[in-house]
Amino acid sequence: MAVRLHKPKVIPIKNDDHWKELRRKTVGASESAALFESVSNESPIPENENEDFDYEENGEPVSPYTSPLALWALKTGRITALNKPNDRIRWGTLLEPIIAEKIADKNGWQLRRPKGYYIHPTIPEMGATLDFEVDIDGSGVFLPFEIKAVADSERWKWHNAVGEWVVPGHIMIQVQHQLAVTGLPRAIIGVLFGGHEERIFNVPRDDALIAEIEAAVQDFWRYVLADEPPQVNIERDTWVI
Repeated sequence: MAVRLHKPKVIPIKNDDHWKELRRKTVGASESAALFESVSNESPIPENENEDFDYEENGEPVSPYTSPLALWALKTGRITALNKPNDRIRWGTLLEPIIAEKIADKNGWQLRRPKGYYIHPTIPEMGATLDFEVDIDGSGVFLPFEIKAVADSERWKWHNAVGEWVVPGHIMIQVQHQLAVTGLPRAIIGVLFGGHEERIFNVPRDDALIAEIEAAVQDFWRYVLADEPPQVNIERDTWVI
């Protein structure tokens, strides 16, 4: 039976504007990878097994989407998020509920939508929007259920150098952030590769990585409160500057 360490603060979302305001005041799970410039997961991820994971530095930014400075500029209102979804986002929005439902039905899991926006009980600047939640064993405990639709051309990102399945570093940080907020012992990632192959990744809680994420979020938020920019990476931040 899954045992949680704590329960998050749950804020029911009134509308899209309310959700955006909650996100502006917190670092969300999909954003926290931006705070890590050199952490990546190099360990094979056995499907449906509970194992520890090691993290090694490789000198490459973890987040493929943003940087600490860009995230700081967003949280302080200096830039605004683009509200023009591209084809990838539009198709993901359409496919993710179908993928979640089919995987849950196939495995006999109880699927539900999250109850609202979740906030860490002791770190108020740390929030999470979950895709879905699943009860996988009938215990009544619902785990974060992260859904990804991955193109065949992107499949290589889910393998390491010797061909073992791995969860990409920024997604691993995303789900560990979710576990930090919710206090839960593990998360499930459901992935549809190339529109036809589904895989399930059972990700156990990594308390060492969670401690790093929590510290990184708190350190970053001090820059937001002080209205002082974090260190600039010229290669990635020219557009922000």
